[in-house]
Amino acid sequence: MTQATLSTIPPRFLPWLDRKAQFSWLKAITLAVMIAPGLWVAFQLAMGWLTPKPVTLAIHQIGDWGIRFLIASLAVTPLRRILDYPKLLIIRRMLGVTAFAYILIHFVLYIVDQHWDLATVASEIVFRFYLTIGFAALLGLGALAATSTDKMIKRMGPEKWSKLHKLVYVIALVGLLHYFIQSKLVIDAALLVFGFDYKHKPEAWHNSLRLLKQEVMPRLKHLNADLTRAA
Repeated sequence: MTQATLSTIPPRFLPWLDRKAQFSWLKAITLAVMIAPGLWVAFQLAMGWLTPKPVTLAIHQIGDWGIRFLIASLAVTPLRRILDYPKLLIIRRMLGVTAFAYILIHFVLYIVDQHWDLATVASEIVFRFYLTIGFAALLGLGALAATSTDKMIKRMGPEKWSKLHKLVYVIALVGLLHYFIQSKLVIDAALLVFGFDYKHKPEAWHNSLRLLKQEVMPRLKHLNADLTRAA
C-alpha cells in the first residue's frame, strides 16, 4: 500500500494516526500494547502451553486483560491532569474499545468451552450470579463501544453522550465484582464451587449476599469514591 493510498484513508481506520492524520508514537505504542496480550494467548494455545485446560486458561487470561484495559481507560483522565499532558486523551477511546474487545473474546471463549451449547450458556448466565453480572458488564461496554465514535457524539448530543458514558464507572465496578468472585480474591471458595447457583443451592445465594454486603461492597464503595474524585 503506497503512501498516497494511505493518505486517502480516514484516520479513524488507521489507529496509529492522530486526528490530523499525523503519525502518533503514543497511539502506535498503545496499539502494540493492546494487541500483544491477545497474540501471546493465541501463541500459547497454538504451542499447547496452556495445560491442563487450554480454553479455560485462555478465558481467564483474556478476561484479566480486559479488566486491565478497562482500568487503564479510566486512569487516562486523572493521569492527564497529574502529568499535565493533554495528548494522553487520544488513547482513552482506544483503551476502552480494546477492553470491550477482550471481554467479548472472553465471552466467546466461554461459549467455546461450553461446546457452543447456547442453551446451557443462557441458563448459566441466568442462574449463576457472577456470570449474570459479567454478562451485564459486557452489554454495557458494548453500548459504550458502539456509541464511542464522533458520529454518535454528534447524533446523541454531547450532554446525552456524556451522561451515557459516565456509566463506565458503574460498569467497571460490576466488572471488578465479577473478577473478584471469579478469581476467588474475596469470595469463599466453597461459594464459588456452588457458583451462586440459586436454582440448586439457594443457601449459597444467601451466604453470597451476606459476604457481598460485608466484604465486597465496602471495598467497591471506596473504589467508586476514588474514581469519582479522580474524574
